[in-house]
Amino acid sequence: MPPLHRVPLLLTLLLPLLMPGQAWGFTDVTSDRWGYESIEILSSAAITSGCDSENFCPDNTLQRAEMAIFLLRSQYGSDYAPSTATGTVFDDVAADYWAGSFVERLSELGITSGCTATEFCPSREITRGEMAIFLLRTKYGSDYQPPSSTGAVFGDISADYWAASFIEQLSAEGLTDDTFDTTRECDEGHFCPSLTINRAEMAVFLVRTFELTADDDSGSGTQTGEMALTSSAIEDGEILDDYKCEQKVDDIEDSIPLAWSGVPDSAGSLAITMHHYPNSEDTTQANAYLLLWDIDPSVTEIAHGGADDGAWYMGSNKDGTAISYTSPCSPSAGSHEYILTLYALSETPASLPSYSTLDVTYDVLLEAIESVTVIETTTLTFEDVTE
Repeated sequence: MPPLHRVPLLLTLLLPLLMPGQAWGFTDVTSDRWGYESIEILSSAAITSGCDSENFCPDNTLQRAEMAIFLLRSQYGSDYAPSTATGTVFDDVAADYWAGSFVERLSELGITSGCTATEFCPSREITRGEMAIFLLRTKYGSDYQPPSSTGAVFGDISADYWAASFIEQLSAEGLTDDTFDTTRECDEGHFCPSLTINRAEMAVFLVRTFELTADDDSGSGTQTGEMALTSSAIEDGEILDDYKCEQKVDDIEDSIPLAWSGVPDSAGSLAITMHHYPNSEDTTQANAYLLLWDIDPSVTEIAHGGADDGAWYMGSNKDGTAISYTSPCSPSAGSHEYILTLYALSETPASLPSYSTLDVTYDVLLEAIESVTVIETTTLTFEDVTE
């Protein structure tokens, strides 16, 4: 696979005054510029403060170092700060390199292994094909594998193109429409995967992929959608030690505390899942840690240990041995990503039983959800960090 590319993001501490018709004070981004709204959201959410104290530099091509910061702050919030860089991960990224901590964190998460066996190539530009992989692996985890490609989505993407499955999945999620800066050219019906991506285009992709909104910074994990999902067990994107490896009583574990708001008035039912990639038996699937359905839309929280004691139904734990939640309890050192998802549904899927059962697995629940209207979803992504 060709190397993935990126560009330096010169982060400033102070935003300039906002002038009429400008995106959050950027003198080079007026309201009639393509990508204006996404650039404004990216700045409002404090994902970026521009390329200097006055400009966003929308036409500048994106480089790999800059991409590392964009991705991690879009996923984990503007306050996200990785551990200090060591300078030992890549030969071309020193400990004092301006984006070193983000570059090394991206590697630690398994989202990139560099441009060569020993280098990251921080100043190299990113192509649209490479960007597709970066976005989806940051969003879903390093082991995420999209469905097989068909070669029938874009005129310039064959089924055997090295990034085809990721590009087609971006399209399937509705993330590729109108993603070309009007100052650039790509034939209609094509994706142009070899073209470099500029900062304006990246702003559009980031806002869509991570569903960013103005002032969107939960401080406790990744938030997506108008609904908000939070947990007192998560701080700065990591689950607290007190909520890891919960003690089992008759194979039942106390569930993570959850709270949410902003459920649409049209919702007739809620469902919740928590999963982690990969499944130890099959890396194309997910391990499920929490499966709940038929939650009344008026419910706004589940207390610590309360998931198996409410007016809703629960499915199998991770190992399929009990109707229970499974707490994160990673035996190996490193960082392990988990994703909580809240679904606002038109109704409870008719295929789901009106009782808790081991028969409802992650795949069964997702298939059932697809049978009704999904009004809105929101996710809370966090990490279990084991030293």
